[in-house]
Parts: sequence; C-alpha cells; structure tokens
Amino acid sequence: MSLTLFQTPHHVQIYFYTLCLKYILDNAFFECSESAGVWLPPSGGFDVAVPSLIDIKSIDINLLSSPLDLFIFRRLPLLLAQCRDQVQWHFNPLCKTCKFAPSCEKNTVEAGRLGVIPNLSGGDVQVLKYLLHLGRRRLKQSSEPLTEIEELHTLVETHGLLKKISSSGSSTVRKARRLLAIPRQKHIASVSTSPVVEAAVSKAIQVCVYLMDVNFCSE
Repeated sequence: MSLTLFQTPHHVQIYFYTLCLKYILDNAFFECSESAGVWLPPSGGFDVAVPSLIDIKSIDINLLSSPLDLFIFRRLPLLLAQCRDQVQWHFNPLCKTCKFAPSCEKNTVEAGRLGVIPNLSGGDVQVLKYLLHLGRRRLKQSSEPLTEIEELHTLVETHGLLKKISSSGSSTVRKARRLLAIPRQKHIASVSTSPVVEAAVSKAIQVCVYLMDVNFCSE
C-alpha cells in the first residue's frame, strides 16, 4: 500500500484478505497464521532504500476479529441494504483519499451539514447533533427550514440557551463548548460566540480575542 504509516485501513484490508483466503482455500492448502502484516514503503521510498523485513508491520489477527466481524457481517450488510439517501455519513479529513470525496464535499457545503466544520470526527458530530436535539425543545421554530450549521449557529448565538441546555445535558454542552471553542469563563459576556461556527457560516477566518471581561470576534 502507498500509506507510509500502519493505519486502520491496513487492519481492515489484512483481516478481509484473511477471511477471503479462509473461505476460498481448503484447509489442506491454507492455514491461517496468528498474525499478518503489511509491507510499508520506507520513508525515502523504494527508489532510495532497499526493501527490508523491518518494514513489515504486523498485528495479531485475534485483535481484529471482534470489531471487524461486527462491521463486516452486521453493520456493512445493513448499510448496503439501505437507499443512498438513508445512509448516515459525515465528510471529514479521513475522506480525502476516497474517490467520492469531491462530490461528498460539494454536498456537505450545499446542504450546510456539520461537516463544513473542519476536523470533526464521527463522534464529534454525534455530540453536536445531540446538542441540536436538546436545543430544538427550546428554540422557536423557524418559518423556513434551517441547515444543520445554521441551526447550530442560532443555538450558540441565542442568549442563555447553552446554560439552559446544560441542565439536561451538561456533558454534551461541555464537549460542544470544547469542539466549538466557546469560552466558559463566568466573567465573559453571557452571549455565546463560537469562532468555529462563525467561520463555517461566513466562510471567513475568525480571530477571537478574550480580554478581561471583553469578548469579541472579527474576520
């Protein structure tokens, strides 16, 4: 593989190949080893470095079986059985090597999904979506449907709303504040401001300055 670090895609590939060989080949011809490995290119590439067994990175197959069996035999079939618009997905930096990344990025921007905020993991998105769920109970319904990022912007900018939500989801609010760079200091003005959300909405770099009890953001 072209990747120079031993990463999750290697684990999936190793285990999937192992499963295929076990199902395709008779036991008389194939006996699965307890470990498998990937031969990674050296940092300088094979053009300047001689291939070495040191470059083979291995992992215990038993460590992969539990999480990947669940994904391959349960989650993946369910995903493949769904219509495309029903599949839950999130555009993030890990998508950059996927051939569908350009179309997913375009869809994310046009639909105003949370993926317009850079460097959010799948778990981070779930935190923010749960925050939106809690906020919908307290936000006045908009006359026009809002995108996810617009809804998040409204929630963050609504005076005192995060404080009210924290009474029923304090851990969610705490995590969301960290993700969105919202200050928690009591001496800062009560109107919340997130430079992360502002940048996603305005599509402009935001600089946030905190001085004593003054809090302001600017492009």
